[in-house]
This record gives sequence, C-alpha cells and structure tokens, in this order.
Amino acid sequence: LRPFRNVRIFDSSSWDVNPKLKAVLPGSGGGASVANCKLQVSYEFKRGALGFFHVSPGIKPDQAYSPTLPDLVAKDDLALSDLGYFKVKTFRQYHDKGAFFLSRFLVRTTICHASTREVIDLGEVLRYIDGNVFELSVIMGIEKKEQTPCRLICLRVSEQVANERRRKLLKTSKKKGRTPSQAHLALCDWTLLITNVPAHLLPVMQAYSLYRL
Repeated sequence: LRPFRNVRIFDSSSWDVNPKLKAVLPGSGGGASVANCKLQVSYEFKRGALGFFHVSPGIKPDQAYSPTLPDLVAKDDLALSDLGYFKVKTFRQYHDKGAFFLSRFLVRTTICHASTREVIDLGEVLRYIDGNVFELSVIMGIEKKEQTPCRLICLRVSEQVANERRRKLLKTSKKKGRTPSQAHLALCDWTLLITNVPAHLLPVMQAYSLYRL
C-alpha cells in the first residue's frame, strides 16, 4: 500500500432503537423497525485511525453521503466503498483531485471502450471469456463532465456463489416489485470491480484482496 498516502474505507452500520425515537431516527417500517440509527464512518486503514463519522436516521441511504466523500480525500489517497455509495460523479471528483478509488461495479452503469468510445454490452463480452480473470480499460459514465477512465476487473466466481447471488437478486427484486434481466442474472457469475488505480500500482488479485477489507 506504499503508493497510497491514505487508504480510506467508507462504510456504515445501523441498528434498531426504541420505537419512541421514530420521529428523530425513523426507520424503514414495514417488515423493518420504525426507528433505526445509522452511523457513517471513515476508517484510515494504514494507521488504524477513525476519521469522519456522522449519525443519521436509518432510513437515509448511504448514497446520500457519496457527494460529501471527495472532500475527505486528498491527492494519492485511495478510497474504498461498497455499492451503497456508488456514484459516477463522486468517482470523477476523486479522479480530478489526483486520488484513487476502488469499488464494486454497478451493472446498470454505462461503460465505453477506452479506445473506440463504443458502449460495451458487458454481459455479451463476458459470455465469450473462458478464463477466470478478465480486465478491460473503459470510460465510465454518460455525461461528458463525469466520464472517468477506469479499469474494469472481472473475476469469475464459483457456481455455488453465483447461484446464491442469483437467489438473493431474485428475492430482492421480487420484494421491490421488479424482475431482474437475464443479463443481470448472468453477471452474477462474476465479481466486478472498478478502479482508476493503474495496474502497476494495484495488480488484479491485490485489488480483490484490498476490496475485501
């Protein structure tokens, strides 16, 4: 991790609280608690130091905090976050500051070939990949001012893991009244990571190990 000045992990935890607090800390309700507290945290991994934290209602999504995160990183920092914080504009702001990011890839996000600028049908591309590791240089995003040059890292998972992912996707989609596309179901065969860190600073398998933090 020497190339990175700081490695900042952004994440949240939430827990149910007394229902009498629902006016101050509302939860999702329904099958979930009516009162819930969420803690947003920044953890600097290289030094083991807690940084930014914020208490909010559990109903507030992590993505609502994504626009505030670039203010917490500096040049040569690496920001790690999960899909809950995925926002193309945020990644572009990291990039513009000379900072780096590593995240799971949100499959509905538009990506283009870095060389041809043609839109990539990722499901179609991965159908013809025989190996377990595949990497592609892409431009992420539609809006020109948000487009970011990235590496898309694709790691094939076991059949057992893929089937479990499909089960969870179908269950979540049904709960939300949606039907997942066949392309989305097929992409469950892969762990997809997106980063702007050059390969010589962060090889594929190191990127996977680092994201697991």
